[in-house]
Amino acid sequence: MSLADVTRHMSNAWKADLTVAKLALSPDIGRAACALTGWDGVRIGVDTIWWKPAGTKPVTLHQDTSFMDYLDPPRAVTCWFTLDDTHRDAGTLEYIPGSHKWPLAPIPEDFHAPDDHRGQMRYAAEAAGISAPEPRFIEVPAGSCVIHAGEIWHGSAQNETDDRMRRSIGVHMVPQHATFSDRPGGYVYRRYQLTDDPQLNESFFPVLWRRDGEPTGWIERYCATGQRRSPTQDAA
Repeated sequence: MSLADVTRHMSNAWKADLTVAKLALSPDIGRAACALTGWDGVRIGVDTIWWKPAGTKPVTLHQDTSFMDYLDPPRAVTCWFTLDDTHRDAGTLEYIPGSHKWPLAPIPEDFHAPDDHRGQMRYAAEAAGISAPEPRFIEVPAGSCVIHAGEIWHGSAQNETDDRMRRSIGVHMVPQHATFSDRPGGYVYRRYQLTDDPQLNESFFPVLWRRDGEPTGWIERYCATGQRRSPTQDAA
């Protein structure tokens, strides 16, 4: 988003910048995600760079897994890295405790600059038969790492400051065994589905870590050189 008062974000930066790739494709992130979820392996779904300048509007509370509803299973886990010290008045990430147990909601239509960034969360709480809990604000130093389940409601309020920004990178991972479903959805990532093939191709969704084997073979070479193929393969 390029509007002056809206939070900017970029996705799949690992494909364009090796510094981002070394973070987003790290096996350590994958190992941590598997330890917390109990999954046998994870692959990257997408990375997202967030830049919330001073004065920018909220990002509506949402569930990351809603954006993965085209997969079987529709599951996700996110690792969020802070590039600046985060503060409540600068629009840091906020979580709704216990909301990962609520039903999965559709993708919000007013993701950027909503009138009420917690409105859809309150509606989801009502549908779940509970009173909406108070949010927890993530105020941590730059360089911190926060991991959350893809089902938890989260987002950010307006950056009310005049001189501070909030930059961060989110790495969204899905189970290694996830496949494309026949359900509609995935308006961006369906483009990476090979014809008549439900498998998530490792060229686009590389495996970061798995209990029974190695990660996608080209990750280390790519992060070091920007090349996926070895010179031997090119010569052949």
